[in-house]
Amino acid sequence: MNRIFTFFLLTLFSLALACERPIDLVIEEPAPQLVVISNFTADRNMQVRVSKTQSVLDTDPTPYILDADVRLFKEEEFIQRLLLVSEKENDPFYVTQGFKPEVEVPYTIKVDAPGFDPIEAMSKIPTKIDIQSLKVSDYLIEKNPEEEAQYRFSVTIGFTDPQEENNYYHLNLYQQVYKFMLDGQDTIFGKSEFFPIQFSQIIDNNFILAYFDGGVLFEDAPFDGNIVAYTFPITFNLDARQEVPGKLLVELRSVSEEYYLYQRSLSQQQENPGAPFAEPVVLYNNIVNGQGIFAGYSTSLDSIRVGR
Repeated sequence: MNRIFTFFLLTLFSLALACERPIDLVIEEPAPQLVVISNFTADRNMQVRVSKTQSVLDTDPTPYILDADVRLFKEEEFIQRLLLVSEKENDPFYVTQGFKPEVEVPYTIKVDAPGFDPIEAMSKIPTKIDIQSLKVSDYLIEKNPEEEAQYRFSVTIGFTDPQEENNYYHLNLYQQVYKFMLDGQDTIFGKSEFFPIQFSQIIDNNFILAYFDGGVLFEDAPFDGNIVAYTFPITFNLDARQEVPGKLLVELRSVSEEYYLYQRSLSQQQENPGAPFAEPVVLYNNIVNGQGIFAGYSTSLDSIRVGR
């Protein structure tokens, strides 16, 4: 009996020592891949940013690739090699020369760089959807003792969604704000700036998402092929002593599915960084053998004056 007890104690002691020994855990870093970021539209030179993947713990600046071979194809037809432009040292990009993409034409980008697997991606620019109506209603101003003015109103955007196809949109709204100063009885207006309108996540559902960087992403499943009139509540604050609102600029982007899926996953990832109970978000990408996004979009613009 004593032998069994002694053996039991020795076993426990051995296990305790084993638990205290450091474990050599070898985690292999995945091989770096090329990352391509390009959102392109009609009648503008195509810009492509090329970098490489880096560790999530790496706080260094984006590792851009400056010796890539970036080629553009229209379907299977070679168009041209893109030229590296380094206007800003920390934001170089490759750009087309004298070529601007067309609507509803599939384009393929192929990128090679020393030490990386070659990558490619394909997308096209959807047909532009015109804004047909724009209206501001329920306009209200409230001032507080700190001379801050809160502006609240609703904006309704109307357009016609094409039938019998899946359509995706990115609606951006920008509020113009004028600086002014009082000179006796005169009001002198200075420069103005446009600021993006950001929406609360309270509007989110299966078909619409408040984009983390401003505006909303939505798809046409609830209204496919119909005339649409979307109404959004808007609230912003200004310093009543030196700022007044000007125009509300509205940009309706008709976007490719690739654009929509990437921006939606990016927004969901940005809205819940490190949340302990949040589901992990896999960032969508359409780059074969790499990461990033190559996606087309088209733009319709309109504006309306806010205030009285």
